[in-house]
Amino acid sequence: MFFCIPAHGHHNPTFPVVKELVNRGNTVRFYSFNEFKEKVEVAKKYLDHDVVITPCEIQKTGPLANKLPNRVIAQKQEGLYAVYYHPICGNMSAAKWQELYEILKDMDEVEIRLTPQEDLYIVNLTMEEAKVVLEHTQDGAQTAFETSVSCIGAATCQVGLRDGRLPPAAALHRTICLPCGSACLICPASARSP
Repeated sequence: MFFCIPAHGHHNPTFPVVKELVNRGNTVRFYSFNEFKEKVEVAKKYLDHDVVITPCEIQKTGPLANKLPNRVIAQKQEGLYAVYYHPICGNMSAAKWQELYEILKDMDEVEIRLTPQEDLYIVNLTMEEAKVVLEHTQDGAQTAFETSVSCIGAATCQVGLRDGRLPPAAALHRTICLPCGSACLICPASARSP
């Protein structure tokens, strides 16, 4: 299953992967946006299999809200809303995913959309549903500092300069001490870094 944000750089690399997966006998679902329908149509001409494009129309509606709470965004579908949530530093525990699943599982047509900045948009909510989601996502980032995220690091990413998931003091220590071998600024008791 592929979900692409509306950007050429996210669609283009997925087409060869989709082709290879289908050629290996897998069934692939590819979700995109209406503005990329033509691009997907052109790409399917070059794939050696049948591609069916099925528009997905949201049937759900809800009453309009006069005033939107903080982190609630009105959708283009009348009476539907999205809730913005950013886990602190982009890290969300398995327990939090489970909590969201439990509150969302019985809500019709509700989806979670992830962004490259590790934000979540919980979409297709009525205002009453949005209030429930807001209640369960109060622990999210409140400041710009809390929304900061870092690269997974050199152990995984080819362009990573260092491991970004170390505890902050350890990461800072490695940044200051290891590259030049100078005396450690964080733990002055150490004479020199290795």
